[in-house]
Amino acid sequence: MAVHLKKRAYEEFSHVIQEHVEPKEKTIKLSKKPLTPDLVRLNLVGKPSDRVLFLLARFAKKLPIPLHSVHECIKTLFKRFSTEKESDVRARIIWLIGQLCFTVGYNSNPILHDLILLLNKDSSGKVLVQCWETVVQLAEKIDDSEIHQQLTLMAKKNLSDSRHQIRSKCLMTIGTLGANKITEGVDGKGNKRGITTNLHSIIALYFTDSDSRVRCNALSALISMHHRGQKLELTAYDQACKAMRDDYEHVRFTASQLVWVLGHLYPENKVRAAFADEDIRLVDDAFAKICNLVNDSSWKVRAEAAKLLGSLHRVSDSFVFQTLDKKLMSDLKRKKSLNEQAKEGFVEEFSSGKTWSDDAPVTRDLNIETTTVMNSGACGAFVHGLEDEMMEVRSAAVDSLTELAAQSSNASFAQRAVDFLVDCLNDEIEAVRLNAVTSIHKIVDQVVILEDQLDNVHSAMEDACPEIRHGIHELLSSCRLQSKACLYDTVDRLLKNLNKYPNDRQSIWKTTKKLGEHHGELTYLLTSQLLSIHAFFHSSEPQMDDPNYIAVLILVFNAAMVCPQMTQLFPEHVTRHYQYLSDSLPHLVPQGLKMMTFTSNLCTTNTMTSSNHESCDTSNKSRQFLSRILERINNLQNQDTSQQKLILTSAINDLKNISKFAPKYSSTADCMADFLQAQLLLYKSVDQKTWTNKIQGCSENLLQPVALRIIELTYELEYLYIGLSCYEISLIRQLRFKAQVLLFVLDAQEYNKNNNNKGKKDVDSGDDYVGDEETLHKSCDELFVHMRNLHDYMKEHNLLQTCDDSFTKTCFNQLLNKMGMKPSLLIKFFQPLLSNYVVSDVQLNNTVQKARVVIHQPIVNNDVVMTFTSGLATPINFRASVENIIDPIHHLSIQIKYGDSTIQRFPLRTNDVRKISSFKHEIATTVQLSHVKWTGACDVHISLVRVITNDHVTNNDVNITQDNERILQLGKIITIAVQTK
Repeated sequence: MAVHLKKRAYEEFSHVIQEHVEPKEKTIKLSKKPLTPDLVRLNLVGKPSDRVLFLLARFAKKLPIPLHSVHECIKTLFKRFSTEKESDVRARIIWLIGQLCFTVGYNSNPILHDLILLLNKDSSGKVLVQCWETVVQLAEKIDDSEIHQQLTLMAKKNLSDSRHQIRSKCLMTIGTLGANKITEGVDGKGNKRGITTNLHSIIALYFTDSDSRVRCNALSALISMHHRGQKLELTAYDQACKAMRDDYEHVRFTASQLVWVLGHLYPENKVRAAFADEDIRLVDDAFAKICNLVNDSSWKVRAEAAKLLGSLHRVSDSFVFQTLDKKLMSDLKRKKSLNEQAKEGFVEEFSSGKTWSDDAPVTRDLNIETTTVMNSGACGAFVHGLEDEMMEVRSAAVDSLTELAAQSSNASFAQRAVDFLVDCLNDEIEAVRLNAVTSIHKIVDQVVILEDQLDNVHSAMEDACPEIRHGIHELLSSCRLQSKACLYDTVDRLLKNLNKYPNDRQSIWKTTKKLGEHHGELTYLLTSQLLSIHAFFHSSEPQMDDPNYIAVLILVFNAAMVCPQMTQLFPEHVTRHYQYLSDSLPHLVPQGLKMMTFTSNLCTTNTMTSSNHESCDTSNKSRQFLSRILERINNLQNQDTSQQKLILTSAINDLKNISKFAPKYSSTADCMADFLQAQLLLYKSVDQKTWTNKIQGCSENLLQPVALRIIELTYELEYLYIGLSCYEISLIRQLRFKAQVLLFVLDAQEYNKNNNNKGKKDVDSGDDYVGDEETLHKSCDELFVHMRNLHDYMKEHNLLQTCDDSFTKTCFNQLLNKMGMKPSLLIKFFQPLLSNYVVSDVQLNNTVQKARVVIHQPIVNNDVVMTFTSGLATPINFRASVENIIDPIHHLSIQIKYGDSTIQRFPLRTNDVRKISSFKHEIATTVQLSHVKWTGACDVHISLVRVITNDHVTNNDVNITQDNERILQLGKIITIAVQTK
């Protein structure tokens, strides 16, 4: 019994109760081993020479290699170099070592010292040449005068080498690293002995070397020293002039460059003329020597000589005029005095009678080469250059002649130069003709186009190249014609050209506008002929759709601004047509022209005032008007809310209308109007009664397009206007950031509204809003990115200290380093800030210019339907004028929008854009209209757009492409009707 109890007690008290414990999840830590960069190895051990050469060539294609592999590869190459016997392989190894030393971040100084030691050990010519070249390239990278002097002394010692390659490389080393003078020699204590050597004299010794390549490198060495700032000595001039008569063209080519350099360094020094005992200026002598090379046998030397002539601006007028005449002028002939003539042969007044005809005058054979200051072969240098058989020589001569004419103080030289440049308009090469047109345009303000010259200009208008025709149109727009006959012939040729090339309509109309402005009195004499006015009979009224008649009207209307009395000759229909054209073509027809016909009364005549005074008064009044608008805007804080909105609306309307009567301030007014419009939209959005409440109604859906419109306006302000200061751009970006904050708050409120509606329904029914939540968090992250970008921009331009916007300062101080903040907290933070929004002040900036685009082709014509085969490409000519765009090639694209909203964009190529001035370009290209098959007719919209890349874009924006590029429309959209066959 006791045993049984003991067993029961044991069982009772020894019973263990175990609770079920869920096993804990093991946390696995994944440790990512750092990636060790792979070493680029080069195995050359035991390989034959031909195999090594192949491996080196294959290894060179992998350059550049990682920095950590450079040292091992160089050690391998040096090791192979010490055992290699083939000179080709050793030279290749030296070249490859030099390329490896150029790796970014690698210290090449130890390798440079090793290569310098090889210069004294190796004896192979190929290896030494490559070693010198590599050493010079590496020495140029470091600024160590001791190494430069060491290499210069070594190069000087090796100039006596019998191999021309070594001498050439040594001369190149001296020119690249050497100074004018160098001190050599060291005593036992390490002090310099003070033996100074003039490197110029040493280099000049090799002007007469037996090898032409050495002579050429000697000349190039002095030119390199000049480019490094070392002053050349005048003693090299005579030797360089002798080198211009060398038998080898590359020597003459380089010698002409050295003579040109010395002519700039010592223009007023006197030198002895080559063919007379007379001293002349060095720049004149250098000019004459280079002129002589225009007749060289090598076209490269002729082209270089013609190119160098244009930059010698300090040449005497007599030498410059001689380049346009093949006959030697009298002022370049040396005239001997009476005493010199008497010394050559004295003749007594009376004959002694002892010798037959002893009183006859002494006759001497005069050699023209010994009595002239300038070589007769150099006469008419530009005449020979412009008539050369090679287009490179002719083009260089055109450029140099134009530059000399533009820089010359003598206006008669420019007038004579135009006569030769006009002849180049008939050149057989298109590039030369185009260069001649551009060159004449540069000096057209200094000259008057004569009648015989005008015939060549008119002939060039028939050229098949549109660039040349447009260049001729611009030339005629800037030139001054001599008589009314010239003007009549010019207008007649322009009208014929308009019939032959209808696509040149805009260019010809602009030309007639300038002709009328510059030749008002001549146009007044031709008014009856141009308008077909008869003294006794009424002529028929021309059609207003005739481009020729419009060109004539543009001419006479612009001339009437200069010569107002010609309006008395206008028929009645011309007055009506002026009213039409002033509205349809305001950029070509002057505004405010007061017509004075025979039926006008005296009162109309007395009200006419000078256009200059009117424009001056209008400009002053416009500036005062803008100032008053700014005063009203900057004093908005003193008004109540409703009054502020009225003032902003009134100011915007006034700014939009100011460009009609003051084009000078149109860009400034448009910029201010857009900036105020964006502020007004934001001000109205945050002033809604439902703003401070959670959600009442659906005002958020109405405010989202407004926020997107504000963002679009800010992009237009930043990218479609040039001349804005950094402070003004920061104001625009701050306004954009506020609009992005508004858009984020609206998206967050819409998300909360959807969650509230979902909570009222059954939990199991309906979809979850995980996607919306992810979008909201993404918008939150994008908002922080926008704020960071704004802060970085203002910090870069030192604008943080001067920032007085409370919204921006509060966001920077409290949110800048809190990325990842909950959207609900951000909403609570932003709502009171937006409710207290204040309109920013506006400043007047007259330097602002707005981007303007005028599409000339294709032309909008609703009566014409373009037909093409569906599925195939159809070319469409596109021509436009662009102003105030800095880089149209990279920033503009042609956009085509089809009837099914499909969009195609065509980037511009370099050949499509022609630069007219700094901020004015002409675009002429062809776009391919292609689309999938369709059956019905539709409209195709063609426009020019500004593409903004590398910008963090905003969600839900219709102007964002799939590549995250923002598109801004420029100018009007051209609509053409398209129908398939």
